[in-house]
Amino acid sequence: MGQICVPLLLILTLLVNASPAFAVSTKGGIAFPLSAQAPMPVALTGKLMTVQVKLWSATGGLGGGEHVQYEARIKNTSKAMAFYSIHVAVFDKQWNLIAADGFTQIFGQEPGKTDVHGGNLYIPKSELGRIAAFQISFHDDVVNIGKR
Repeated sequence: MGQICVPLLLILTLLVNASPAFAVSTKGGIAFPLSAQAPMPVALTGKLMTVQVKLWSATGGLGGGEHVQYEARIKNTSKAMAFYSIHVAVFDKQWNLIAADGFTQIFGQEPGKTDVHGGNLYIPKSELGRIAAFQISFHDDVVNIGKR
């Protein structure tokens, strides 16, 4: 029995470590404006990490105008060093892209640690009212995203 378990564990380890990055995506309707006190919550579960995203509309910041803001809390729930990439986009009623933002974590995240990443999608004021849908894509892996 022990002789069979060792090769089986080796094969399973190789399969998990050789598999490409895991991708998860969610999309849906959204109605702006939303406040930071009552944002739209979105949850995603990757292969190694969980993601809690909040979307809302804001005024000010570095750009000074109205914009879509998001905050993503990304927790490494695995026992391995993990890497991720997150992409947030907003669309009109016909799913035409209005704005998008992305971030790739390149230094690795320790097991059990939570990373907080925020972003701003600055758009003309007239575009904020056209936003009707969103999409969030998340990729995680044990190597830098894009390496395999």
